Amino acid sequence: MKKFAPGDYQGVGEFLELAVRKLRAAGGGYVSITSGFNLEAVYLALAGWLAGARVVYVDEGGNLFEVPHVEICGLPKELGRFAQFINK
Repeated sequence: MKKFAPGDYQGVGEFLELAVRKLRAAGGGYVSITSGFNLEAVYLALAGWLAGARVVYVDEGGNLFEVPHVEICGLPKELGRFAQFINK
């Protein structure tokens, strides 16, 4: 996977669009994010919410937590093409 440079909205946009399309084609399902902060996990969580998937986290003890849905609004104009996925 291509690494994202600071301000690389095009790369982020392509990644999100691909992830949302694949999740929707699979009928939603689950997106599992990992511990620690990394941008890929954040982007996958966003894609999961946009696609209607359940975003989950498994802690070190094996406990499963569903991550609350976050409302997405005010996207930068470069990511405006994702408005089509919001509230669908």
